[in-house]
Amino acid sequence: MNSLFMVVELILAIFLERTTNKNTTNSSKPSSQTEKDESALGHSGSNGKGKLHNQATAQNRRTVENVTLSTVQTCDVCGEDLTGVPCSHHERRTKIDIVFEKVIEHVDAEIKQCPTCAATVKGRFPADMHGPLHMAMA
Repeated sequence: MNSLFMVVELILAIFLERTTNKNTTNSSKPSSQTEKDESALGHSGSNGKGKLHNQATAQNRRTVENVTLSTVQTCDVCGEDLTGVPCSHHERRTKIDIVFEKVIEHVDAEIKQCPTCAATVKGRFPADMHGPLHMAMA
């Protein structure tokens, strides 16, 4: 799975045109006119210098994340009105769609206990969310 994400991030980096900063090795600028090279590892010690580690693999990717709540209004078994009944917990399904940006859509379905017939009732998920995790790639 991580390999797949790495390939997708690489493709996104190409499409979003990551630019390389000019320095003395890839341009005709003299070293006095370029910024200091921060990629070289400094001596670790009390001054705290050294290369800063960045956990992100692609800096120019975009992620759009949505959370929708699927509410329970009535009992599926006896038809009792459940709008005033507190929610006992939620079940989440996630759909990840990767085109030129990563779109993550979560739907949280309420789960309630009917006070009349003691049935456990869960909110409905959209038809395109069949299981706990659904990945779609276009």
